Amino acid sequence: FRGADGQIIEWYGCAEDISELKQLRQASQFAAAPLPLPVASLARQPEVQVSIQQTTENDPAAAIASLLGSDWSGARHIFESVANGITISDVSNPEMPLIYVNSAFEKLTGYVLDEVRGRNCRFLQAGERVQPGLASLRQALIERRDVRTVLKNFKKDGTAFWNELYLSPIRNRAGDVTHYVGIQNDVTKRIELEAKLAHTAQHDMLTGLANRGLLMDRLAQALSRAERSGRLVAVLFLDLDNLKTVNDVNGHDAGDLFLKVVGQRLASAVRKYETAARLGGDEFVVVLEDIQDEEDASQIRQRVAAEVQQPIWISQETLYPTASIGMALYPQDGQTPAELLRVADMAMYVAKSASKQKGQATFNAEWLQ
Repeated sequence: FRGADGQIIEWYGCAEDISELKQLRQASQFAAAPLPLPVASLARQPEVQVSIQQTTENDPAAAIASLLGSDWSGARHIFESVANGITISDVSNPEMPLIYVNSAFEKLTGYVLDEVRGRNCRFLQAGERVQPGLASLRQALIERRDVRTVLKNFKKDGTAFWNELYLSPIRNRAGDVTHYVGIQNDVTKRIELEAKLAHTAQHDMLTGLANRGLLMDRLAQALSRAERSGRLVAVLFLDLDNLKTVNDVNGHDAGDLFLKVVGQRLASAVRKYETAARLGGDEFVVVLEDIQDEEDASQIRQRVAAEVQQPIWISQETLYPTASIGMALYPQDGQTPAELLRVADMAMYVAKSASKQKGQATFNAEWLQ
């Protein structure tokens, strides 16, 4: 398993007890039969040369015995003992129907052999037929080679899981691919952990909003779109005026909840393609797109301020958040994310200073007009 930088950080292995097969081989009735390939070998050796006999979908045992060159009872011991889901598909049929799945596959998916025999594995994707992993899978099938990919699959009860699939072709003595062997692993926990780590790297832990790094990236994308569309981008820099008071009077747990609520309100105030971020402490930034003109931007700013300043009920107390908000517009106030953020930050300090001088408890957005 490789990390984000491509370096190997963990190794996975599969071991099978083949003692019984060794004993079978030594017996006279199996003296001439080759030892079945371990399951792991089937997955990693696409050029395995074995003799394939003509089989039917109704006789998977005979099909597997032909593939492995041994008695099926011995092969079943291998296939049914491993923890990985195993599938075998018949390439002679254009639909590549399944002719066998092991008990681990049945446990993983909830489907038994009789329910999947004769069906293409695509049914496991249900309605999720647009996945990055499917492109590499289709190309490998066209080129008749092995492939490793990760797919979003669905169990019989509708539960989604992430399937790490190893698919390898089995060739006859003429070199023609006759079957595919698939090994399936449920890597849902790993994928969820990777997604969680990726989210943590780009989002504020307390509020779940974008952090500074993701904000700057999203803002750069917004400027690129605005350059093409000719519309404006507004950057709002918010600083809560009374977080220190909440912490001192109500405690830091109340202060954290205070910040979470404000973060939720900012997230609900933006559209899907816009961004609400927390820079740290009591500082927040909102990026608004498709702004027609300055008047439109001012109205949106006032709406955001009104949303933030709604009362918050914490520990049976009513708290009234207030915020100083500065705004910068692209392209007139800056051409880069850093420039716009700096201008919006300066405008916020002007607003905070004006609020203190006027003795106002609530920020009035008109002070910046």
